[in-house]
Amino acid sequence: MKTGFSFKGVHSYDFDGVAAVSTDDRPIVPDVKETTFSPLNRDGAYDFSAANPAGREYYEERIFQLKIKVKAANIGELQRTLTLLARWLRGSGDLIFDDIPAVKWAARIVEAVPYAPEREGKKAELDVKFRVQPFSEMTFDVTDGPVLDSGIPLDSAIPLNLGEQFDFTEVRGGGILIHNIGDVPALPIVTIEGIYGVMIGCNGKGLEVPAECRIDCERKIVTDLSGNSIMTEVSGDFFELAPGANMLSVLPRSEHESCHITVR
Repeated sequence: MKTGFSFKGVHSYDFDGVAAVSTDDRPIVPDVKETTFSPLNRDGAYDFSAANPAGREYYEERIFQLKIKVKAANIGELQRTLTLLARWLRGSGDLIFDDIPAVKWAARIVEAVPYAPEREGKKAELDVKFRVQPFSEMTFDVTDGPVLDSGIPLDSAIPLNLGEQFDFTEVRGGGILIHNIGDVPALPIVTIEGIYGVMIGCNGKGLEVPAECRIDCERKIVTDLSGNSIMTEVSGDFFELAPGANMLSVLPRSEHESCHITVR
């Protein structure tokens, strides 16, 4: 499959001499982190892959293998282009493919980038391997929604008013509906303003927090709005959003209080 890509904010076709980019291997599903036990006195094995506090399987990183074809008028020009590519193809950064511009992958180069010169030094092929996180992220923040010139197709299912679906004012208790537009569980960042004491949770887990705060379910930390940890004043369990619709329960300490909640 021939397609270009950007890495660390630089596109593959920004380099003079890059003639084509193709994908040799891009797995569509990551491997499960397996935890199994095979007893001697029975067939098969016990699978404990989902035996964890989240009650679900976790996944390994993926390896994306790409091929970059370079051409030049002579070997000197070819080597100059290869030098520029070598400086670019190292380290880590966001990886975005032209054929799926709405998502980005946290990627890093994991091996040396070999190349094979051809036709008396006028052509070369580079084999590039990226190690990426199991799942991609959107190229925009859900609280802002997609922006113009983001490369997202006009017929995409992503709504233009996406940000409004994650911003709730005058919440007085009960439940608010949150849509996880991805296809895997998500660990949200929830910001609570305008209230002093609330219980908040989702899918059977929740936290009791004492004041205006920011709950980072991925980093497992609660801070005040200035970024200072208030974990000593927090009780309960961090939660995640399942794919699709989720009901986020909100219970203020006082029925007369309301708050402003944003989720991202």
